[in-house]
Amino acid sequence: MASLESDRVDTALEHKLGCEVDRKKRDHNYFFVKENNVVLARTKISKGSKHTLSETLVTLMARQLQLGVAGNLVKFVNCTLDRDGCLAIIRASSGARAPTAAAQASPASKPSAGQSYNKPKSPQKK
Repeated sequence: MASLESDRVDTALEHKLGCEVDRKKRDHNYFFVKENNVVLARTKISKGSKHTLSETLVTLMARQLQLGVAGNLVKFVNCTLDRDGCLAIIRASSGARAPTAAAQASPASKPSAGQSYNKPKSPQKK
């Protein structure tokens, strides 16, 4: 019921969901679902030639992606669940909030070269 082709899942995760992909590892491609530079979920797919992902593996990947059941991943790959619906499930599962307009407009910035970063002080032992 829930088997999928690896190449279709790879394409859907990278292009449709907008996952950040790390293809530098030896045996697997790693996919990271990020929002405001926070990783909400992650999974991996073997780099081997196109293959059918078993029901067990699809279920495991759906859980890793915080999608709950395998059916949600199947719906996403088969285009009956859109990116926004998928992200809503991931946010609900991970406890993340939807980004606000202010957070999208001005992401947190790092100190520039001329600015210093003040590290919080740890409590002193007596």
